Amino acid sequence: MERNRLIDELFGMDGVLAQTTPGYLPRPGQIQMAKEVASVIARREVLLAEGPCGIGKSFAYLVPACLTALFSDQTITYNNAGTSPRTMSDYARDDGPERADGAVVIATANIALQEQLVKKDLPFLALLKGRSNYLCQRQYAAEKARRDEYVDHRKMSDDQREQYKLVMDWAAKTEMGDKSELPVEPYAVWNWFTSTSDECQGEDCPFQGTCFAQSARAFAKRADVVVTNYHLLFPQALYLGLNVRGKNGPLGFLPPIRTLICDEAHEAAGIARQFSGLDLGLGSFYSLAKHATKIKAHGIGSGIRFEADRLYDAIAAYANGPGRGEPYLRQAGQFDVGELLGLCRKLDDLAEQTVLGRGELAAPARVVQRLAGKRIAELEAFDSFDERGNTIYYFEKRGSDGAEQYKIRSCDIDVSEFLRANLWSQVPTTVLTSATLAVGAVLDDRRAELGLASPRTHDLIVPSPGVPPELPWL
Repeated sequence: MERNRLIDELFGMDGVLAQTTPGYLPRPGQIQMAKEVASVIARREVLLAEGPCGIGKSFAYLVPACLTALFSDQTITYNNAGTSPRTMSDYARDDGPERADGAVVIATANIALQEQLVKKDLPFLALLKGRSNYLCQRQYAAEKARRDEYVDHRKMSDDQREQYKLVMDWAAKTEMGDKSELPVEPYAVWNWFTSTSDECQGEDCPFQGTCFAQSARAFAKRADVVVTNYHLLFPQALYLGLNVRGKNGPLGFLPPIRTLICDEAHEAAGIARQFSGLDLGLGSFYSLAKHATKIKAHGIGSGIRFEADRLYDAIAAYANGPGRGEPYLRQAGQFDVGELLGLCRKLDDLAEQTVLGRGELAAPARVVQRLAGKRIAELEAFDSFDERGNTIYYFEKRGSDGAEQYKIRSCDIDVSEFLRANLWSQVPTTVLTSATLAVGAVLDDRRAELGLASPRTHDLIVPSPGVPPELPWL
C-alpha cells in the first residue's frame, strides 16, 4: 500500500526523520503502530493502542495524521508558529470556508503535551485551547481604563503588582493573546484579564472582531490538523455535539472532525466524569446575582444571594456534622432549594422579556438568560437526585484557614455510554493511545470503561522496546 511504503520511507534509516533528527534510530514498534493507525484511518474504524514509553507514540500517530491531510484534496494550512506571516486576527476576519472533508483533531489530557506536539514535534499544527487561556479584549480594555483613571485601583500584593504590570505590557503588543507567551504564569491576576464562557458576551461583545479566542477558533476551522485537550473536547461533545452544523457553520470551537486521536487515553474516562455532572459553587449564584443588577433586577439579585447563602450554610452544616467523613447526598429533596429555584426562574422570565424588548439592556439580558438557565437546570437535577441511578452527588470542600466553602459536585459512575454516544459514534475514525491501557496484557477492561464494544474497534499492544544495548540497566 502507498501509505505503508511512505511510512517505511519516513521512518527508515535514510528517511526524513533520520535526516532531521540527530541520533535517530528506527524503532519497529513505532513503525508497527504508525502502519496500524494509517490502516484504521483508511478503513474509518477505531483503534485502541497501547504504546510503551520509548517507542515514539507521538510520531507514530502524527505521521499518519499528516499523510491523511496530504492525501486529501486540501493543502495544509500553517499557523503563525510555523511559516505563515498572518496574525490570529486575520483569521477572525477571514470568511473562507472550513475544510469540507473535516480535520484531524488530536486531543490530550493536558496543555503541556499539546504545546510539545505543536512547538517541538510538528510546529505546523493548529493549537486550540479553552477560552480562559486567551486574553479577553473587553476585560483588558476595562483594566486599562481603570489603570488610566486610578494609578492603583486595587490593593495589590507584591506578586499581583509585578504580574499585573507584566500582563498589561504584554497585552498592549500581543498578536496571539495566548497566555503561554508570558515568561511566567500570571496566576495572581489572570482572572482579571480573561473571560469564562459564562462571562463572554458573544455576538454582543464590542471586541468580537478582534477576539483572540474566536480568532483561534476561526483558524482551527481551516486547519488540517488541530491539537486540543479533553477539557475542550468533552464539553463540546456534551453540550453542542461533534460535527454538528449551525446556520453559520460548525457549532463550538472545534472544526468538523474526520479523524479523532486521543493521546493519554487512560485519563479519558476520569476527565469525562468531570463533565458528566455538576460543579456548582456559591460563586456561581453570586455571579448570577451580579449580572442581575445589569438588567436592574436588584431585588431578585439580592434574594438569590440570600437563598444561596442559606443553601450552602445548610450544606456546610451537614458536611461538617458528626461522622460525615464523606459527605454524599443521600436522597432527593434533602435540601430545600425551592425559593432559590423560584428566584432563578423569575430572573430568567424577566431576562427573556428584556431581550424581546430589544432595548439597551437586551445584550446583558441575554447573558443573564443563559446563566439563569444553567442554574435552573443544575438545581432541578440536584433536587431530583435518584440514589439508585448512575450519578452520585457529593460536597467538595474548597479553601482553608477558616475560609472553607463547599461545592455541589456530581459525576456519572459509568461514562462508557456518554463517550460512545457523544464521541466515538460521531466521527468516522478514532485512535486512542497511551502507555498504560492494558490490564493483565489485555485491553478488555479499558474497552468496557471507554465504551468501545463495537466490532469496528481493533486492539494493538506494541511490545516494549526494552533498553538499548548501549545504555546500562538501572
